[in-house]
Amino acid sequence: ELARVEKLCADMESKFEHERQEYEKTVAALEEQSGKREKKYSINPDFHLS
Repeated sequence: ELARVEKLCADMESKFEHERQEYEKTVAALEEQSGKREKKYSINPDFHLS
């Protein structure tokens, strides 16, 4: 019984670790997109001025 519970805990931990990595990838991708978007908009006013 204890071995079964320990395996269950290990499986859950690896699942959480995988989900955390996926979450971090998603956050990094969103930050990159918003960073690019900010750069794009920050360049546009220069074009309007010239």
